[in-house]
Order: sequence, then C-alpha cells, then structure tokens
Amino acid sequence: NGIPPTINWSSGGGGGGETTYTVAAGTDDGVFTAFGSFGFPSSFFVYSSSGSDAKTGREFDEDFGTYTYTKSYFRFQNIGISQGATIQSAYLKVVYYTGSGTADLKIVGTDADNAAAPSHSSDGDTSLHTSAVVSWSNPSTHSTNYQTSPDIKTVIQEIVDRGGWSSGNAIMLQTYYDSGTSQRKARTYEHSSAVHPAKLVITV
Repeated sequence: NGIPPTINWSSGGGGGGETTYTVAAGTDDGVFTAFGSFGFPSSFFVYSSSGSDAKTGREFDEDFGTYTYTKSYFRFQNIGISQGATIQSAYLKVVYYTGSGTADLKIVGTDADNAAAPSHSSDGDTSLHTSAVVSWSNPSTHSTNYQTSPDIKTVIQEIVDRGGWSSGNAIMLQTYYDSGTSQRKARTYEHSSAVHPAKLVITV
C-alpha cells in the first residue's frame, strides 16, 4: 500500500499517540472542477488525479460572469484508528507553493466508511462532504516548506464515529473556497518523485 505511516508515540497517560499518514499513490490526490457556477456548486464535472499540483480555487470568469471552482483532494490509506476512538487533534500538512487571495480555504472530509480513490467527478459532489468543516485563512506559500492547517479533529472524528468505520480504512480530505477570489496550488504525490506529498497528522 505504498509508504507506511510514521508513528511517534506520545508520552503520558491515556494510551494515545501521534501518527503521520502520507499520500502514497498518484491516484490519491488531485482535483475536482465545476465551471460556470454562480454560487458554490453541489456537483462537479471534471476530475483529475494526474499532474504535479492540485489547485484549490474560486476564480471569476469576466466573459460569462460566473465562477470556476476547483477542489483539491488528498486520500490517506491505512488509518490505524479504531471505530469511535477520541481524536485529540488532527492536522493537514501540504506544500502550497503558489497562489494568492483573501478568502478562507475550507477543509472537509469525504463522509464515507472507507473512502475510495476517486474514479468520477461525482465523487467530489458536495453531498458527500462531512458536516464538519474547518476554515484555514489563506495559507502561506513556499516551494518546499509544509504549511500546517488549523486543527481538523472535528472532521476526522465525524468519519471515525461512523458505524461502518474500522481501523485500516482510508480517509479523504477536500479543500475548497466558497467565497472571494482565491487560489492555492499544492504539491502532489507526482511532484518530483513524491518528495512533497500531503500529510495527515492525527493524535488519539
């Protein structure tokens, strides 16, 4: 299943620990896109798992007076957390290397027991979002440095609380803008022999 997770057990009581999961396949990160929208779309029309970056954006088309929305997705395999476990903290770490804007980027999860790698644009539809959503105010950009999101434990908790969740399942996160005119491009697994894939750090 690719790159194994890095486990860093924390000291102290409670039996918890911190684990870092890394995107481990080219099919596990990419983009969903919707064109010609006035407000944030419920359906997406194009998806791609190829390319060395994944763009999150809300961009205005002056010719048509509508917006193009692009969501990034990052899927993490083999999450070693039991069903219903208490999530102490969770963070998405990505290398955003280009972009600008003034709106808050949003982070959600795919609300599924065991998120599959996307195979169709409908895998990005809003109906599949977790109800939990976390805002990330304009993450900085750098060619090689990872940026760390705010705590997204509410998103991860919602997924592992599902009745069908079990240890070893996969979690997919998605990022988007629903206001402003902004964009960020993140390094993907395909970039430079997978030296900067996205990471998910969870403490239980």
